[in-house]
Amino acid sequence: MLKILHKDYKDKVKRLLSVMLPIIGTQIAIMGMNFFDASMSGQAGDADLAGAAIGGNIWMPVQTCFAGILLAAMPLIANLLGAGEKEKISTVVRHGMLLAVAFSVLIIVGGVIFLPPFLQGMGLAPEVYHIALWYMVGLGIGVLPFFLITPLRSLVDTLGYTKLSMKIYLLALPVNAFLNYVLIFGKLGLPRLGGIGA
Repeated sequence: MLKILHKDYKDKVKRLLSVMLPIIGTQIAIMGMNFFDASMSGQAGDADLAGAAIGGNIWMPVQTCFAGILLAAMPLIANLLGAGEKEKISTVVRHGMLLAVAFSVLIIVGGVIFLPPFLQGMGLAPEVYHIALWYMVGLGIGVLPFFLITPLRSLVDTLGYTKLSMKIYLLALPVNAFLNYVLIFGKLGLPRLGGIGA
């Protein structure tokens, strides 16, 4: 009897680790991208680092708030899977994607209206202001795809394919570092963008 319980416990731990470790790997890859942004901007100059850091710190709570809401798709999908109502999952994902579009429009419009006066109110040096503003404009270009992928990632992760998410983010890490190098320092014939390139 103890052998059966021990084997059952080992199987559960093994399944938990097979899902949990890729999620941890995904989060490490995301933190790695932030590390490359900061360290490479710092190599470009003090103003570049300051502008990118200010932009990143403004973006982080906004991203966490809205992406956190979109991640609500995960328990909803898990609940439907557990209840055997798989046909309703596509509705949750579609609604999540519509919400992602609405959030993206809200953030972009809010950024256009409120970001310049907010940055001006911080009393930044003109060069730092310029870098922070255009860093945020660059982030704004990627807001819609970033939020659209969140409900899809929720679906993939809830179905147990967390390794797929991890592989995508681990692949994105060197791509991000390479693009940072090219855009921040002006390689391959492109103009040097400094912190904006991050």
